[in-house]
Amino acid sequence: MIVSRVKAGFFVIGAATVLFCLAVILAADSKPPITSANGFLFLLSLTLMIIGVYFVRSSKICPVCGERVARNEADCRYCRHAFKNDPATHTEHSAIVEFILKKFAKFILKASSR
Repeated sequence: MIVSRVKAGFFVIGAATVLFCLAVILAADSKPPITSANGFLFLLSLTLMIIGVYFVRSSKICPVCGERVARNEADCRYCRHAFKNDPATHTEHSAIVEFILKKFAKFILKASSR
């Protein structure tokens, strides 16, 4: 059974949401409002959320079968349709991912310095 990137991405986003809710519930029940376990669950849920969104956004739709595959794949792994390579799309996508990762790294550095 082949799991598409979008289904895996939405599964990871759902898991991140559950972890975030668990962190909020634990923070409400604990005496000090923020503990190391809550911080770990929050960072883990944030990381999983980013990975899930990346999986969903980094795919393209096959015009033949309608399934989503990775942008860098030359052919659909479901129906073997061959895609035309468009280097501009790959360059633009790489720039967006690089921008998001830089912003995330700055956020983590600011959060860890507090």
